[in-house]
Amino acid sequence: MKLTVANILAGVELLNYELSTEGRLVRVGLKDEQQTAAILQKFDWLCGREPLEFIRDERDGAADADTREWRDRLYYALVELYLYRQVAPLSDHLQTALAKKEVAGIPYYNLAPRLQNEPDFDRREQLGEMIDAVHVEFNPQKLELLRREIDILKVDLGQPSYRDYCRQKKQFKYPALEAGLRESLARTEPVYRRHIARWTDRKVGRPFGALNRYHASYLLRLNDFDAHFPKDALVERLTAALRHLGIDLAQAPNIHLDLENRPKKTPRAFCSAPKIPAEVWLVIKPAGGLNDYETFLHEAGHALHFGCSRADLPYEYRHLARSYALSEIYSFLLQNLVQDVGWLRAVARVDEAAARQIRYEKILSDLFMYRRYVAKFLAEWEFFQQPDLGNGEIYARTLTAATGFVYRPTNYLFDMDSEFYSADYLRAWLGEAQLREYLQQQYGPTWWSNAAAGKFLVGLWHQAGQPDAETVIAQLGVQPLDPAALERRVAELEALN
Repeated sequence: MKLTVANILAGVELLNYELSTEGRLVRVGLKDEQQTAAILQKFDWLCGREPLEFIRDERDGAADADTREWRDRLYYALVELYLYRQVAPLSDHLQTALAKKEVAGIPYYNLAPRLQNEPDFDRREQLGEMIDAVHVEFNPQKLELLRREIDILKVDLGQPSYRDYCRQKKQFKYPALEAGLRESLARTEPVYRRHIARWTDRKVGRPFGALNRYHASYLLRLNDFDAHFPKDALVERLTAALRHLGIDLAQAPNIHLDLENRPKKTPRAFCSAPKIPAEVWLVIKPAGGLNDYETFLHEAGHALHFGCSRADLPYEYRHLARSYALSEIYSFLLQNLVQDVGWLRAVARVDEAAARQIRYEKILSDLFMYRRYVAKFLAEWEFFQQPDLGNGEIYARTLTAATGFVYRPTNYLFDMDSEFYSADYLRAWLGEAQLREYLQQQYGPTWWSNAAAGKFLVGLWHQAGQPDAETVIAQLGVQPLDPAALERRVAELEALN
């Protein structure tokens, strides 16, 4: 295959489509084994050093800023393929083994949902120990994968460090985020400790401060309100709610809903976008309850962002985003409709008292998640400075201090997303709070029923992944990465309860 920009771009597009489809088929239970190594073999010419060096030279010689941006995104896409080609056999083996792993007759991927829904304290402890045992068993494979990836970045690609690689790829200044998050963590500490202790005592029946992290997932399940969120009404209610914004999923043939309850289908909802905007999949295994409703809305945010992207934008802007922080802003925006009292009354048809209680518990649970992800990012940022990648003590110490729940070192590899995705989530949490305040100011407190607000959002989604999250937020007239809007929401806890 002759190395040209056009040939390389076409190859990346086709390969990414096949990899995305393969991953989706395994996760939805339509394939038993993931075989990405075989797919990559077909594109072996694309996964070596020559295309990387060719596109790097094309980038460095670009005549204008747009061309340089396109080539730089394509360069990092090739880096990902180069990395993945090297570790694909290890990754396939691990993913297949985990998909087949059972503990006491329970598939590994079903242990976490069972724990989240288990009302008995001692049984949750047992399920948690089962999960930990699987992590201990597979940690050597996870660690081998991580070490292999970092060795490739340093030895083959000349990257000074993993942190430098992520900083260059995402064009993001992590130290500035780190400083602001540490201050926000300190400011939200008193209200968090006060309210989480009361909530834990009431729902778990044990004092806060020495509980294993297993019980946090049960606490955040918010199943007291599940009767208001029936499984059979999920699609009808939520698609109807989106129509109030002028957004009709039924009129979007490019967005496919996979709602089937297959035995091997992962219980974790996800969005797969193998061809933006032509083919987007929103996958969920409905079980009913508040959690399902907000999960559907979260993945709908991704699906609408991808599905409403302009088809005439370059592939690099549709598929090769620097990070997914921007898309996560839109997902959190829709997800957090379930904490809006007016929306809850109109869509879930709950009374005022129940709606206020849901808002209280959702803000508190989100505060837990915010602090947890701040800790994840801070721990990972520190972790990748140390020489010993087998040391999970930083993770355990930092997350325990931030959340008040006990985290163990053995879980750090299974709780680590690649390339500081924890920071992408945090950028999105901060940005979502700012975008929501903007929508409320421009379209009123019931912006979610205003077609003009929907039109504004569709306009943002049209941009695909061309701008970064902070550029979009700056266009609203506010300072990116400012936690003030999020902390104003947290302050409501005092008045709500």
